[in-house]
Amino acid sequence: MSLDLFIDSIIVSPHNSRTRYEEDSVSRLAHSLKENGQLVRIRVRPSERYPGKYDIVYGHRRFLAAKKLGWKTIKAEIESVTEEQMAAQSLIENIERENLSDYEKALFFREMNTRFEMTYQQIGRIIGASKQSVANYMSMLKLFTEDELNRFPDLRECLLQITEHHSRILARVQDFDSKADLTRKIVGENLSIRDLANIVNKLRSWFTPDQLQKNMAIEPKHFAASSLTHSFLGNEPDIEAEKQKVKEVIIESYQLAKSGDYEAFKRTHAMNMGYNLYTLLSSADLREGQDALDQERLWFSMVSKVSWRLKDIKINIFDSVAIVTLTVIYSGLYVGSKSLNTRGTVVLIKKEGSWKVFHEHYSQFPEDRQQNPIVSTTEEELFN
Repeated sequence: MSLDLFIDSIIVSPHNSRTRYEEDSVSRLAHSLKENGQLVRIRVRPSERYPGKYDIVYGHRRFLAAKKLGWKTIKAEIESVTEEQMAAQSLIENIERENLSDYEKALFFREMNTRFEMTYQQIGRIIGASKQSVANYMSMLKLFTEDELNRFPDLRECLLQITEHHSRILARVQDFDSKADLTRKIVGENLSIRDLANIVNKLRSWFTPDQLQKNMAIEPKHFAASSLTHSFLGNEPDIEAEKQKVKEVIIESYQLAKSGDYEAFKRTHAMNMGYNLYTLLSSADLREGQDALDQERLWFSMVSKVSWRLKDIKINIFDSVAIVTLTVIYSGLYVGSKSLNTRGTVVLIKKEGSWKVFHEHYSQFPEDRQQNPIVSTTEEELFN
């Protein structure tokens, strides 16, 4: 049965698979409705929760667009469908439009599994996917607990922007801080699946079986063999002291590049212990050995000609490995009228009591984030 329904009598379905709608998308549809009228009716069903009202089965965006335009009524088609059918139709609607994030799919699959007791295989039949594919989506819900997401709302927003392929790689990381940092990094730096896998695989490779056994013997309640990282052994003041040493090494490497002392600069890096990097100066391939040294020498010659700012430095220490994330802003005649904005991940290892830079990965980003530098050179220093 088709008729015009009052907007106020319509309720957004509790089974709607979308957790959010992009404002631009709703605005574009509102413009279309205003120019062309409503060409396709929404589908509703009599609400079981609120007698006299209707739940939307299909057409949530059209309903929101009509509300945005201030319409009093909207053309609708009334159907008699079960809760399960309504949930499935809502899911299919959004999947067909290809605007449902992987995390939203996972949330909806969970509802179909728990509320309607549908198996992964049954869910897969509805969306035309395999049982394993449904399981892969569902694994996204295990990355963080609900309590963690409530404490860090930005993580929930990040999950809405990553893929289930990213999720599978993140699942290898057991430590919460490392996993959270990597999740933010995927979104902030638009990391590909390959980039993320390289980072995680490199981190895992630094913990040998002997190190794992040693760590477990000393700190069993804080470490498991399946974990990626291990809390730094020692009390809190020691951790802060080590973090300060790591920060000093990072800052010193830039100051030495500014001064032109390449030999001293090399001593801040693990040049003879497998140092490697991803650089902005060439392709995205990993640079190792002499190739890495050549790239560093080239960077060294360039950075001495510009001013730089370091900010957003964050340091995590895991036994003899330190992971640093930071933002570097370059400016000056060498980079032109606009600044060069980069994000970086730097890994240091502790050898014979000293921290050395072992791995660096820098990528460019467009946002202007030059305020509040931690340490910097100035234009006056650059040209004097």
